Amino acid sequence: MSGWAGCQSVEMIGMRDALRALADLVVPRACAVCGELDVVVCEPCDLRIRASGGARRTLALPRDSVVVHSAVVSGPEILRLISLFKDTGRSDLAPYLGGLLRAVSATQEALNERRTHVEGRSAAEIVVTVPQSRRAYRRRGWDPAQVLARAAGYSLVNVLEVQARHVDQTTLSRDARWRNVSHTVRVSPDREDMVRGCAVTIVDDVVTTGATMAEVARALTVAGAGRVQGVTLASVVRASQQTHR
Repeated sequence: MSGWAGCQSVEMIGMRDALRALADLVVPRACAVCGELDVVVCEPCDLRIRASGGARRTLALPRDSVVVHSAVVSGPEILRLISLFKDTGRSDLAPYLGGLLRAVSATQEALNERRTHVEGRSAAEIVVTVPQSRRAYRRRGWDPAQVLARAAGYSLVNVLEVQARHVDQTTLSRDARWRNVSHTVRVSPDREDMVRGCAVTIVDDVVTTGATMAEVARALTVAGAGRVQGVTLASVVRASQQTHR
């Protein structure tokens, strides 16, 4: 790097830090859960979020199943953080939420240590995110799942296409959610070679009924993916479904 370019970089970094400091003066940073100043999530709130432990769920597919690992069992604190992150522009929560997602032990084992063997050879591993509906993208103008996954350190591939759903998932019952997303996701025909034979991890923020996660897994297996697993920040499950880690 030339001296001029180096000076420019230092100046840009200094300006960015100054702007952040100014922003903190105008709108002081506060815990997104309890409001304590000068911290994004305070230690007591963090401990409450992590206290539930993780969760592991198995979702049935037409010909197989997919296991979903979640960092925490959902509670009011984590759901508030996710809502603020996705819908109110609290982008400063991305590093914290990404850290929770990165800490899912099963994900680390799957992505960094274990190798899935398909037809006698070591399968490549890719990470995708659950695609949001076109309506949600128009409303937000960005993709929270992709930002979250990248904050967790995942390198993503974009292979999925989503068709229009009838209504927003959040307004539906469990059975209606499954019907609403049925066959609404597919792997782009010109990208099937990127999926075929691969071990795939699907990243999302929350798994509730599992309908959307299962639909994405179905689309991937139809396209020839090998082992498919899901990873989320939180899991909304009945007590009988929870497996603490």
